[in-house]
Amino acid sequence: MARRDQSILTGAEQQALLLVREIRNQIATGMLPKELNAPARLAHYVISLYHGHAQLRISRIAPELGVSIRTLQRSFRQTFHTSLKAFQLDARLNFAQYLLSSDPELKMSVIAKQLGYDDPNVFERFFRDQAGTSPHAWGEAERETLRSGKLGKATRPNS
Repeated sequence: MARRDQSILTGAEQQALLLVREIRNQIATGMLPKELNAPARLAHYVISLYHGHAQLRISRIAPELGVSIRTLQRSFRQTFHTSLKAFQLDARLNFAQYLLSSDPELKMSVIAKQLGYDDPNVFERFFRDQAGTSPHAWGEAERETLRSGKLGKATRPNS
């Protein structure tokens, strides 16, 4: 599997940078509250919006937020009581679970692509590492839980 050139921004990163610039403009004109201008809050918003997309490297976004990645990591942990990486992985897993529970016919390759994976096998490995089971087995168990009338664990994406 070929590795990406680390100096080239991914599509998700390019979109996120444009979004950060737009949010900053809206804050400057008073359209959005100044509290959103905090780098940790902006990073949280971007990660949530992109559902923890695998190709969204926050280290590439940090300079646009006006801080180093290390400062952003410390600020994020202090503000949200979790690490940037853990939050991004949780957002990705929650969205994957949402997709699996909302459409049983959705192919793994489609879910993988939506989460930024070029290879569905890499997505499945991520899911297994994070959830402790395969996406297929998780989806089956979730549907069985819903059929039996119990509330499922993940019924909507991370907000």
